Amino acid sequence: MKIGEKIQRICDREGLKLKEFSELAGISYSAAKYYVRGDRAPTVAQLQKITQVERFKKYSFFITSPDADEKELELIDKQNITENDPTTETDEFNDLFRQVCEAGHGDEALKYLRYLAKREDSE
Repeated sequence: MKIGEKIQRICDREGLKLKEFSELAGISYSAAKYYVRGDRAPTVAQLQKITQVERFKKYSFFITSPDADEKELELIDKQNITENDPTTETDEFNDLFRQVCEAGHGDEALKYLRYLAKREDSE
């Protein structure tokens, strides 16, 4: 599933219009439209902005993992993932992703995630 589809699924689940999503995420509405249409992909910084929003934290793994799909959304519902549970897989992934970005390797990590997503799409 591509990032634009994931953003649209989050909007649908949260009852948000894309404009509201972009305002909450701190990204421009036009950028959000490009992502949903598949015209552009978000940068590491933009992904960080989205995943740092309290309302969207539970979707961090779903947004950043090339392998995440509808099943991940079902798990989010079943597990009621919250910010206060530091032992969740999502939090672990977020911590690791943040460390990689802070070490200056965020762009490389994002390229690798995109590579994996393309590989998954072609299989």
